[in-house]
Amino acid sequence: MYDLETLQRENALAVQSAHRMVHGRNKAPDEETIDQPVFPLAILASVLTVGPPSLARLADAILNSDAIHDFLMLVREYLPQYEAEIMAGGGDFDRIKRFKRYFEPLYFEMSALAEAYDEFTLEDFCMQIPVELYGFAGDDLEYFADFRDGYTLLLALFENPCLEDERVPILEHAKDLVGAELLKLIPKDGFSLDDIHEKLDGTEHEGCIAFADWMWQNTGCLQLDANYHEYGAEEWSRQVVDMLTEERWRVDDLQGKMLQAYQWLEANPPHNFKILLDLMNGTEPEKIAKEQIPLPLDKEGQVITKEV
Repeated sequence: MYDLETLQRENALAVQSAHRMVHGRNKAPDEETIDQPVFPLAILASVLTVGPPSLARLADAILNSDAIHDFLMLVREYLPQYEAEIMAGGGDFDRIKRFKRYFEPLYFEMSALAEAYDEFTLEDFCMQIPVELYGFAGDDLEYFADFRDGYTLLLALFENPCLEDERVPILEHAKDLVGAELLKLIPKDGFSLDDIHEKLDGTEHEGCIAFADWMWQNTGCLQLDANYHEYGAEEWSRQVVDMLTEERWRVDDLQGKMLQAYQWLEANPPHNFKILLDLMNGTEPEKIAKEQIPLPLDKEGQVITKEV
């Protein structure tokens, strides 16, 4: 039966062996490094301070050795400064949570999958980047009745990748919100993406443009253009991690603008929907630039005239 002192010495020898294996060096690490307990024997030593390890835990350490190695490589690639904290005691679930906690402030927000399922293992985690993909998927349209009203109105207004017959229930719902007369001003298939950019670029309706780009996978952001209906999960790679990190703020910005568009439409559906229709059809009232005329203008840019 090994006592704690023996285990600590064995741990030091394991450090030397692991150091040579990982770093390919002929000399052992210095004593300061040896004095710092490392995974996995440090975990066994900590368990033996309060009692013997369970057979299940020992079996997991043996059977899960490949996944532990792969996970450790991820830690050393992306979070080397937190290796000791992440690889400390606990099971797979605890290590994944610690990785997620340290990873997100430096890179991007990960999906909640690792925290939602206790059976999510290190092997699962190492096989793919656990990240949410928000890309538009036509399959989701069968649940459009559960969508918020602003979302439905933009679906009705713009051409989208869904089949023609799938527009019928969307238009029926939109009719209840804004009336049948306004819907007659929409082309049969909706306004195209090119039309949207031509008529709305440079206006205050950035959220509507973002919505159209999102439907057509045209945002330039991996998280907004891809979805798990059409794409497989991404394996861990520095290139993909850097890409997701670089676009994280743009994803938040575009989603925020889309939310503002929904809220604006919902504040007064018939009136605000008509504003978009006028812009798209080129029938909005002509606005005069202030510098072009010395007459008083209202807040909409219209000349204020006095009734005779």
